[in-house]
Amino acid sequence: MDYAVKVGQTLDGRFKITDLIGRGGTASVFEAIDCSSGEVVAVKVPHLRCESDPVFYQRFEREEAIGTGLRHPGIVRVIPVECRSRPYIVMERLKGRLLSDKLSEDPRPCVAESLRIAADIADALEYLHSRGVVHRDLKPSNVMLCPDGTIRLIDLGLAKGKGHRALTVFGFSPAMGSPDYMSPEQAAGRGGDERSDVYSLGAVLYKMVTRQVPFPGADPMARMTARLVGDPLPPRAINPEVPEGVEDSFSTRWSAIPRTGTGTPLR
Repeated sequence: MDYAVKVGQTLDGRFKITDLIGRGGTASVFEAIDCSSGEVVAVKVPHLRCESDPVFYQRFEREEAIGTGLRHPGIVRVIPVECRSRPYIVMERLKGRLLSDKLSEDPRPCVAESLRIAADIADALEYLHSRGVVHRDLKPSNVMLCPDGTIRLIDLGLAKGKGHRALTVFGFSPAMGSPDYMSPEQAAGRGGDERSDVYSLGAVLYKMVTRQVPFPGADPMARMTARLVGDPLPPRAINPEVPEGVEDSFSTRWSAIPRTGTGTPLR
């Protein structure tokens, strides 16, 4: 693969790369020292082959543009960088583990903890929506659980904000989001709005209290179609410890999005 950036390198005379945090299919994330402030930061660098992909490049640019305008304790802090020799995003260095890892490693649900995490996510979403931003890709792998008990929403690559360039994607692809947490409106091919985030939060909470996704199945297209025509199994049928009031709240989340659509592109 074409990683290009290596440990020991200093990007633009400012960010000294000290460690590799992780590598994904489209980008690598490094730990670095910001030589201008001494702060330990995370630097997300796209692989060279991805920089030439117009859709990916739009997504990467928009992630930084939206992120630099946000300041909330539940959303990853993006650090603005004026001059760069290549695309990268600088963020606060987070410690902890992803919510997705917790759900796979801790098989027994804790309803009280799940509700606390969901409330913190809701607070971060409320801030995003008040700023005219919709996350559109809320899922456990985009929620970081920090050691001090706080959470961070991460990865704003699919976020939609006022005044930001549109990202057009036709049909289903990984760039659209996760089929397990995608709202019916997104599954139908439309862009989604604040209600889409509310629905996805309901799907994340469902996963937390049951350890199952709302619409299981081996085929992603079948899982997306299922949410267009029906509702998931009531969570208390899977986990009787879920309070009735919590179960009742799911019906509101499932009905938050219209279940019809015309397949228009993401905006």
